[in-house]
Amino acid sequence: VLFMAWGFSVLFVLVCALINFTCFLLSPFIVSLLFAYSFCKRFTVWGHAVLSLVQFFGPVMAYIAIASEISLSVLFLGGAVFTWIVGVDLIYQSQDLEHDARHGLWNLGVVLGRSGSYYIAVLLHALTLNLLVLTGLTANLSAPYFLGVALAFLYFVFSYQLLFRKGLKEIHKIFFVNNARISLVVLSSTMVSLIWNV
Repeated sequence: VLFMAWGFSVLFVLVCALINFTCFLLSPFIVSLLFAYSFCKRFTVWGHAVLSLVQFFGPVMAYIAIASEISLSVLFLGGAVFTWIVGVDLIYQSQDLEHDARHGLWNLGVVLGRSGSYYIAVLLHALTLNLLVLTGLTANLSAPYFLGVALAFLYFVFSYQLLFRKGLKEIHKIFFVNNARISLVVLSSTMVSLIWNV
């Protein structure tokens, strides 16, 4: 498994080198973050942020690969992905708090408690929605995109109602089902908005 991980990491860096110089420069940093994440619980509570920083570079690197430059809108989008994933990971890892505390593993939820984690996730997802709005404004996206963001807001509200009422019993629905729906809504509304603008 470790051999495969190193092999795919080298392949990733090589492919980035073929795309453009900026992607190549960023690729070793992203690979390093990905490897570091596996050990984060042993020395920091910010493992959620390390994982999410890797996700931040998804849209940013894709944009750089296509446009060979950076834009404010894609930084807002990367920020939205970052806060989104940190919040979701805080909820998901709340299942492991007792295990992590028992084995001396670092986790923000262990420090804040389960309820504290949930409230931080709410704040992060509120920031996600604001960053998605800023993405749309700076990218000059049209009405369908903002309708999609509004629908994503409703899904977040529904998810947190489930979470605060039923707790871990609804974690599958919150983490997998609703999160997938939010992703599809944002993707679909973005595509419709881009077609609308043509």
